[in-house]
Amino acid sequence: MPSSSPATLGRPDPKLTPRAGLHLVAEVDRALGATSTLDHHIGPVKTRRRGLTAGELVLAVAETMLGGGDFMADLGNQRADTAGATLRAVPGDLGSGKSDPRPQAPGLTARAVGALPEGLLRPVVRAGSGFFDAGVARAALKDGADYAVVAKRNPAAWRACRDIPAESWRPAIGMGAEVSECDYVPAGWPPATRCVVRRVKVGYDELRADPRSRRRRTIDPGQLRLLEEGETGFAYAYSFVLTNLRGDVADTEAWSRMRALVEERIKDSKWGLAMAN
Repeated sequence: MPSSSPATLGRPDPKLTPRAGLHLVAEVDRALGATSTLDHHIGPVKTRRRGLTAGELVLAVAETMLGGGDFMADLGNQRADTAGATLRAVPGDLGSGKSDPRPQAPGLTARAVGALPEGLLRPVVRAGSGFFDAGVARAALKDGADYAVVAKRNPAAWRACRDIPAESWRPAIGMGAEVSECDYVPAGWPPATRCVVRRVKVGYDELRADPRSRRRRTIDPGQLRLLEEGETGFAYAYSFVLTNLRGDVADTEAWSRMRALVEERIKDSKWGLAMAN
């Protein structure tokens, strides 16, 4: 079959040979129209245009698995521009989706910051609790970026949170919550680190009976016990963000919270075949 570029035989390149299957899948699709054929026979599966078609998803999953990825876990958007917004395999960059992402974070940070064009404001590495590690913050500073990392809730964070003066809480921006700061800074984090705290009021009727529910884990254990025993009508769910950003606490928390919206967009794209969408 015709090809846009002739095949060349030679010594195997250890950087390219393991990824040859990705090129083969793309060539099969180009030559045989696999994606369009699948779309034609499967038909529409969504009620909105965001995300992939059925054929595009099958192609992306095939590329991912050929690249050593873990089914859906290693699909990602290669670039933010229009041409690169389609989900394709990103082999080797994001791990299996089951492994600890923190060891890979410094390398990904360096690559991402290095790819930014000149003339932008100082970048900020914004990360969830899966990247809660001092090494992530230090890597961001090394690469000329600031950081805002969601901290995991632990006894030290709870102790610091309990010491926040009642009068220091103030309304959060854009949601029914309050924000403040506490003096929780784990060992090894950069000296300029501050801890921004958000709390949301939770009533007993909002708790799930399942002790593994995420909502329960966000409440101070002491408050949770009182709430369950009927000693109080409500408790607070807390979130902690470690950052070196120096702005107003409410502005900083609101900006950090936007990470959740980004995650929702990525999740929506990966699972673009959801019937309810």
